[in-house]
Amino acid sequence: MLKRVIVAVALIALLFSLLFIGGYYQLALFTVAALLSVYEVTTALFNKEHHIFAAPAYVFAALYCAGYVLFGLSGVLMLWMLCALLVCAGGVVGHRHRTAADSLFSMALLVYPLALYAFLMLLATGG
Repeated sequence: MLKRVIVAVALIALLFSLLFIGGYYQLALFTVAALLSVYEVTTALFNKEHHIFAAPAYVFAALYCAGYVLFGLSGVLMLWMLCALLVCAGGVVGHRHRTAADSLFSMALLVYPLALYAFLMLLATGG
């Protein structure tokens, strides 16, 4: 638990310092921070023996900055919707031990922490 708190504090300090750097470097570090956050949340959920479908969250975390650079805000929203649909499809045809609660946890990954990172990216870039 202490390790997660230390990682969270370090990531928060890194993100606030990046608000002043800007450019593609900032977007790349936003992506890395989002990927690390998804990893931390999925690890915590797997330790609680939830069978979540985390692949769409990793896809969104890896591509949301690129989607913004290439297509603007509509690109980020379209990517989020695609990942949400993938979570729904994974709940229907996915792992046989996956429950409805696991599907909701999988969808929650797209809201927290990823929506927070998308919002921070929009604030930092003036989008």
